[in-house]
Amino acid sequence: MTVVNGLTNIQQQVLGFLSNRPNEQFYLRKLAAALDVDPGNLSRLIQSLVKSGILNRQKIGNQVYFSVPNTLKTSEAPISNSLDYELIKQKLTEIEPDLIKLTQNLIRIPSVSGEHPEREIAEFILRFVRSYGLKAQEITKDVFRPNLIIDTDPDRKETFLLVGHMDTIGVGLISDWEHYPFSGHITGGRIIGRGAVDMKGGISCAIFTLILVKELDLKLPYNVRLVLVSNEEGGSTDTRIFDQGMEFLIKSKQIFGKAAIYGYGGSYNIGIGHRGVLRIRIKTQGENIHTGSVKWQKRERGVNAVTGMAEILLALEKMSLPKMNHPAFPTHENVITPGTMILHGGSAVSTVPGECTTVVEVRYLPGLDINSIYTQIKETCEKIVKRRVGLTVNLEKFVEIPPVALSSEEPVVEALKEACQEVYEKPISARGTGPANESFMLINMGIPTVVFGPLGSGAHAANEFVYSDSLTRTVEVYLRTIEKFLRLDY
Repeated sequence: MTVVNGLTNIQQQVLGFLSNRPNEQFYLRKLAAALDVDPGNLSRLIQSLVKSGILNRQKIGNQVYFSVPNTLKTSEAPISNSLDYELIKQKLTEIEPDLIKLTQNLIRIPSVSGEHPEREIAEFILRFVRSYGLKAQEITKDVFRPNLIIDTDPDRKETFLLVGHMDTIGVGLISDWEHYPFSGHITGGRIIGRGAVDMKGGISCAIFTLILVKELDLKLPYNVRLVLVSNEEGGSTDTRIFDQGMEFLIKSKQIFGKAAIYGYGGSYNIGIGHRGVLRIRIKTQGENIHTGSVKWQKRERGVNAVTGMAEILLALEKMSLPKMNHPAFPTHENVITPGTMILHGGSAVSTVPGECTTVVEVRYLPGLDINSIYTQIKETCEKIVKRRVGLTVNLEKFVEIPPVALSSEEPVVEALKEACQEVYEKPISARGTGPANESFMLINMGIPTVVFGPLGSGAHAANEFVYSDSLTRTVEVYLRTIEKFLRLDY
């Protein structure tokens, strides 16, 4: 038998294995054992072969068996390439100036989390996409912090998702920037500005992906939906995150789909998961007293909450987390970072500080018992305050993001990896990332979500930029991925 093009490695192994054993019957677990693969992953891949007519499914008694049709040939395969790549490249050349201009315009609209509500940038995007005939709606919990849903064919029930967030981190010291951070200045093939790579470049690419799906009249069996949310970067402060955006949309039943791409930019890597995040607000409580007081001089009154906190942070800095290996995270480990927020303590320069507050963060891999780590942190804090008479400590978990990791053999991972390698003509890795993002909510809903966007650097730092020539390449990657996922999934 000739293997059908466009299938995953495992699917090809299944077809080859069954073709060489026409007189044997194989059910799912027997086949998984023979190929030494996970039955859960194999089930999804087999079902797509059955849907495509490439594999026979027969139920005998209570067991389901699979076999290859004797007459299947490559030329008869129901899966085929539906994209005219030459036409795609021609269209991308035509739209490149508009794509660059859109990225610049988005950068020029400040949307710093906690400073600039996303209302202005959302209204700009709504006007832009509607001018191209795309269907767009606003879903809001807070009228000043809207979320946008943009569709190519909203009447279709099945959906492929592109996802992004409209807010950015702050600029820090403007003096650290070579160009004004909201200028969208172009130099040396780089578009510079806050949010360039995280993630206004990715938003631009996603928007033009939908535009080309419409303009090229691609015959897709599903709707391509772009979801743009508010309040993702709130996680960079000590406030609650996601509640205005992704979390709200999920509760409103606006999020569904067969797979998703989150358009964070950066490197030649496909994000297939991320480490978990635990953020703990720690508050020490002491006793205020005038620093000139004799009672403080003799240590009869007054308890310094700041030095107590300092001792706690130094102890936590020495705390070692378990060493672990995870196939999706070859370069990442568990790590604790005490004092990620500036210490807030004291009321006057002449007063012993009676209270102090800061944040401790843990980034951790799948498989770590984070509850035991929290208990260890709590016990460390309590041990220190016991040595300081009159000092108390309170711990509050205010951000808990679980770690997630997709199989590298998920159809959307394989489709995106193949598309990236075709467009960039170089090997592309697929591994978990250190920073977290909202993909965990989608993955935990059963929507396999990968992370990939235009190339660039400087996210959360000065002189953030996105490479201008990677914008059109990213649109091509997205279009190829959608087409390849179609062949793998149907």
